[in-house]
Formats: sequence, C-alpha cells, structure tokens
Amino acid sequence: MMLERLIGPSRMRVLRSFLLGATQPNLASASIMLGIVLASFLAYIAVVNDRLMGSEAYRYFMDGDLDTQTYATHQLLSSRPGNETSVFVFGSSVMVRCIKDRNTLAERVSAKSDRAVIAYDLSTDAQNNWEVEAMIDRIPNGGRGVVVLGASYGMWMNSPEDLEELIEAPKLGFPTPTIDAAAREMGLDVPFRTGIFALDASPYYLPRRTLVLKNLVRGGEVYGDPLEAYWMDMVNDPEFWAEEKAQLPEYAAAVDANLEMNLASVARAIETLRTKGEYEMILFDAPINPGWFELEDGRAFFTKINQAMSALADDHGVAFASARDLVDLTASDFVDFEGHISNDTARMACTEAVSDLVAEALER
Repeated sequence: MMLERLIGPSRMRVLRSFLLGATQPNLASASIMLGIVLASFLAYIAVVNDRLMGSEAYRYFMDGDLDTQTYATHQLLSSRPGNETSVFVFGSSVMVRCIKDRNTLAERVSAKSDRAVIAYDLSTDAQNNWEVEAMIDRIPNGGRGVVVLGASYGMWMNSPEDLEELIEAPKLGFPTPTIDAAAREMGLDVPFRTGIFALDASPYYLPRRTLVLKNLVRGGEVYGDPLEAYWMDMVNDPEFWAEEKAQLPEYAAAVDANLEMNLASVARAIETLRTKGEYEMILFDAPINPGWFELEDGRAFFTKINQAMSALADDHGVAFASARDLVDLTASDFVDFEGHISNDTARMACTEAVSDLVAEALER
C-alpha cells in the first residue's frame, strides 16, 4: 500500500490500532462515554434548581431583553417571606405596560401606605390564568401583602388547546403541578413527573442551552423597557386596528366558550392564596383602548367581562376595580385595541392607580 510504503510497516500497525480503537466499540470506551453522560446528567440536576433562577444567573437564560417569562420566574423564585410586605402583580402584556417597574411600584405603595414593601411584577406576555394559578401556588408560605391580578380580555379566551400547548412547551422555569392537574382534569396527556426540579422543568431549560452559551459570552441579558418592544410600532397602524375590530365576533365566541373555565382557574388561585399567608387580592380589569366603547358590540363584550370579574370577586370576598374607572386614558395612549399603553405618562398614571389600590388594601 502507498500509505504503508510512505510511513513504514511499524507506524502503519500503530495507525491501524488507533483507528480500530476509535471506531470499534469496546468496554473501556463505552464506560468512558457512559461516565460522561452520567456526570453531565448529575451536574444538570445539581445545578438547575430554584436557587439558580432566583439568583442573577437567570440573565443567562433570557431570550432577549424582554423575556418576561424568565424575568418573572426569577422574581418569583427569589421571593422570600420576611419582615417587608409583598406586592405581587400578575397579568398579560397589557399589564406589563401598565406598571412602570417593580421598584417604582414599591416606592409609590410605600409612600402612600407608610410601610416598607417589596414588589414583584409577575406579568408576562400572553399570560393565561393557569400560569397565574401556578405562580400563586409557588409563592412561599408565611408572607403577607397584596396580590393584584390584572386581567385583559385575552385571558378569558384561553381554551383547552392552549392548555395542551402549555403542557408541551411551558413558558415558566419551574415545575407547575397545578397546570398538570388542570390538564389531567380535562383528559389531556401529561408527561411523567419525577418530582425533581431540573427534570420536570427540562422542557423550559433544555431548549435554552444555546442561549446560555450566547449569554455567557455577552455577560448575561439585562431586562429592558417594555415600551421599546419592536412590535409596538408595527401594530400602531389604522389598518391593524381595523383588523382587530373585525375580529370582535371571534373574540366574543372564544370568551363565551371558555369564560367559566378560566373563572374557575382564578377561583382556585384565590383559594390557594389564602393558604399562603395574610394576603389581600384585587381583581383588576386591565386597561383597554376606549375606542372599543364606540362600538355597540364592543361595549357589550367588555361589559360582560367586567360583570363576570365583579361577580367572581363578590363570590370569593376579594376586591374588584377597573382601570377604565380609575385611569384617564385616551385612544392616543395605546398602540392597539388590545390595550397596550404607548407612553410613559400613561404608564405612570396606571402605576399610580394600582399603587392606590394596593395602599388601600393594606389598610383593610
């Protein structure tokens, strides 16, 4: 052979032995590979836990600077009952843009109630009531304070199909037994759960492994300003508004089909909250573009939701308030008809209204 003539018989035998060991299975190589896999598995279980996401390491899992789900996961898993009163705010992307930020909310509540508070802004994009229920279930026991559930109309439209999607692709970085329970009750398939944080939450963490590498190089992601989201300019368009209004019959049908199921989820969350400590709850009808109320069907649609929330609050002995009654907002304060606030002045007005409600609840 040409290669043997070039390198000599002895070197050729060494090369053949090397290639045979590299390409043929044997006990030694199999043991090494098994050891590497086992070590990686154990390292993953040891590292990925609530302490990891409760620390500043959460920034390595952020999918962009407005990854609201990872930011909320961090805040929730870092929360600890203590001497300070806690304020937890929930809601969809509408509420993300209703609160200036967690520190501003805490400052305003502290100024109005004359007591130290710590605020957690747990609003997330496309949040649904099952996620609210799961996060309230995760609040540490033994605390006190106020929980604000700011619900926009999209949260009353979520269907069993949305729950099934949530099981397959969870958006929160911790195991969610309440979501599993709701899915099982509907006859949906739920993956086997081990009771081990890292394994049960792996559908959240494993897809983010490339993000972790990228963020490690960049030093981690810093949470940004929701009013600077790229899509806000895209929806701030009369043609888009017309499409939203044309979808009202579809929205109404979805609410008719799923409202009771979503109200039941909120009711469970209220009862769970009562086991957590001394908390007041406020159901808050989130901001909405007043342009809806220029349409007869729009007035009927939002009045129905408002009345359903008010009745739920009465039935369960919690407070109810509506942004429409408390915040003087015009159509120009929104980028769309869903209710996304467009400017900091309007956002601060909404923050002030929420802080007023929280301060009043703390006096009860």
